[in-house]
Amino acid sequence: MFDDMFKGSDANVSDMLEAMSLMQKPGHNAEVSFYELYMKSGINARIPKMYFGEKFSDTCSQGILILEDVGTDSAISKLFETLSADEIKQVLKSLAALNAFSLKHPEFINIGEVTMASVMSNFTKKDILGTLLKSSTLGDERLTELYNKLMEYESVLKDLSVFETVAAECGLPSMLVHGDLWSSNVMWKKNVDGTRNLAGIVDWQLYAHAMSQILPVFGTIGEANLVSRFPDRKDEVVEGMKRKTKGLLEDILINLKKNYLVKN
Repeated sequence: MFDDMFKGSDANVSDMLEAMSLMQKPGHNAEVSFYELYMKSGINARIPKMYFGEKFSDTCSQGILILEDVGTDSAISKLFETLSADEIKQVLKSLAALNAFSLKHPEFINIGEVTMASVMSNFTKKDILGTLLKSSTLGDERLTELYNKLMEYESVLKDLSVFETVAAECGLPSMLVHGDLWSSNVMWKKNVDGTRNLAGIVDWQLYAHAMSQILPVFGTIGEANLVSRFPDRKDEVVEGMKRKTKGLLEDILINLKKNYLVKN
């Protein structure tokens, strides 16, 4: 899967895995810190309880995290599925509870060991970020056009300093946010009428920013892989992914136009 993604790129699978491995220990330690805070904070959010957590340290070579089981009837959304307005509100309600607590208790802003800039710096090396963006186009002409427009402003996209200064520049206080919010970190329980209730949000590796940052995972499933996994629904699945990716790339361009005076 990753081999196909990096064909023709300066980056390769080893670069991707190295970037991810550099996040493992600080990310795990930040997550344990978050659950320790959550368990005593009274934050009203759909977050599993932590029964036991231990950080990586000189005396612990393997981090440990034991969480509440939210139920065998819970499941994540497939990457090509979209959320309803009600489902989005459920996620935002839990995130807002964390944000509100963070604003009231700024002393907890630095409980994590990593920042968004430090994480993203691992993916700007050897053009991993550009490769991931390109792989999200799924060979679609319109998506490729959007990708090419984005790459005209590659230097802006790779300017990580904005993550460290955005709060001060906007005159906003920093607050804790979920730094890796995507479909595989959000679990749902389905009702008999087909609607879903939020069961839990996981993978709280946590970053401090002025506003929530959603880190989409690009290209983890290419078109060939989608077809092989869902042969009976291949047209629906591929079109669903293209629709979601189109909206995502367009949102990035809109943000660039508003904040960096990008034209066209």
